[in-house]
Amino acid sequence: MEQTEAQAINDGHIIERLESGLPVYFSVKIGRDFGQPAGGWTDDRTVATVYKESDALNLLSNGLASLAPFCKVVAK
Repeated sequence: MEQTEAQAINDGHIIERLESGLPVYFSVKIGRDFGQPAGGWTDDRTVATVYKESDALNLLSNGLASLAPFCKVVAK
């Protein structure tokens, strides 16, 4: 079953990174805008990519594993 946008927002979670003091948020769009197809970081929480909690945790365990100690999944 494909997840609708409304379902993603209802179960919306984002990835927050805290290692630099002020939080930044993971955004696929920001990364692509700056030539990084895997994603990038922004201080604008409103443009963070929204995931199901399990998908965000999976991304931290795999694609962002080197940054996982500095990140957490938070509700949008």
